[in-house]
Amino acid sequence: MRKTLAERLDSKLDKSPRRNGCWVWIAARRVVAFELATGTAPGELCVLHRCDNPPCCNPRHLFLGDRNDNAQDKMAKGRHNYKTHRGSKHGMAKVNDEIVVQMRELYAAKKMTQTGLAERFGLSQATVWAILHRKTWTHVS
Repeated sequence: MRKTLAERLDSKLDKSPRRNGCWVWIAARRVVAFELATGTAPGELCVLHRCDNPPCCNPRHLFLGDRNDNAQDKMAKGRHNYKTHRGSKHGMAKVNDEIVVQMRELYAAKKMTQTGLAERFGLSQATVWAILHRKTWTHVS
């Protein structure tokens, strides 16, 4: 039996309490959540966040705006220069500085493999490789 759209949507959301009320989309994006919740397709409009958490899909946190509204919202929330929002300040960060240091130490001491680190911290092996080889998180020593 095929799942309903609502069931499929719900299976792609992390609604755990540690997310401060945000429903984090772990698959596609929030446009589907907005459409399902409101019955309205955004069309050419953007789906923006009151909570400023890009993967959030809680309909109470979402609202529509045009591209100009989106740009103004970004500026108002201080997200206009992504170079200043690196590391754990970036809205999509899955780790923080301390975890990066821990990962590098474990790997350097040959206590864990890249695959083991990926599993432990919920990352892809490619992401772990980039962290370990300082392609990302370059600001962390």
